Amino acid sequence: LDTEGRTLGQEPLDNFANRSSSIDNSSLMRPDVVLLIADQWRHDWTSFNVAGLETPTFKYVADNGVRFTRAVVPSPLCNPSRASLATGLQYARHGVRDARKGHELPANLTTIYQQLRESGVWTIDVGKDDLTLLGAVKGSPCAHGAKVPCGTRRAGQLGFEAFARCYGKDSIRHFKRPTDPYLESLSSANRSLFPMYRHEAETCDESREVQTQGYICPKASQMPQEHFIDNWIASSATELIRHAPKDRPMFVQVNYAGPHPPFMPTPRMKAAVAGKSWPLAQNSSSLDEKHQQLIRSNYAAGIEQIDVLNQAILEELRKRGRWNNTYVCILSDH
Repeated sequence: LDTEGRTLGQEPLDNFANRSSSIDNSSLMRPDVVLLIADQWRHDWTSFNVAGLETPTFKYVADNGVRFTRAVVPSPLCNPSRASLATGLQYARHGVRDARKGHELPANLTTIYQQLRESGVWTIDVGKDDLTLLGAVKGSPCAHGAKVPCGTRRAGQLGFEAFARCYGKDSIRHFKRPTDPYLESLSSANRSLFPMYRHEAETCDESREVQTQGYICPKASQMPQEHFIDNWIASSATELIRHAPKDRPMFVQVNYAGPHPPFMPTPRMKAAVAGKSWPLAQNSSSLDEKHQQLIRSNYAAGIEQIDVLNQAILEELRKRGRWNNTYVCILSDH
């Protein structure tokens, strides 16, 4: 499937390497490196661990490469974990201590993206990187002629040649107007989509008795699939990969907003996991079986959608003609 859910082709993923080897012209050039980063994807929720969960793209990459079953991240929070990835510094040394948006990566720290760009690598960043604010959060930062166009703040300083950055799904509650390119794309496509997205995020919770904000969401999102945030991220990534220079090695970091809450999959995503039963938490005293199944079904829907979108990105990478000289890593920030 492509980022809008259309069928790309019928051949299995296992045929990727064989099919692309005849057009690979990368030979002695430095490799392309692609990081496909999900947000809050549990290590034990893949098709290797959970019956009924379908992640064929993840399985393909693992079966044809290396599966790191004991890897850990430096922090259980988004921003500090991503700051460590960007700088190579331990949690206590880069200054990003929590997930508050105002706690940005200090500008005086060297990033791996800067070092890659300086060595001649074309660097691409897409989605929710959580490294800085993306521009003004008041007024109309996405309006034509804005002093700092939304989504561009510090992107060049961080080391990115091309980018399409956005905030995560839980940020929309704080914004009354579009503040990043994804939210602006909603307003440009249909004026009703931005307020609908905000309303759904504010009202998804069925229960206020337990601290599960964004987790217990019985209704499906009415967002058209092509405008779902992770679809926008994957579509932006494939577009930037398509236009990347062919004569330079490429680094791509794709930062999905999901499966992080709010857990509000679209009807198509919910249908993909309908009728399945999921393992329950051990000794839960606050959530009954019904609510646990709802949470985990919606969570599984988000994971499976990211896996579908990753296949579309792999297809675009194959078209680039450097498939046998490309390293792909699928991971989560925490």
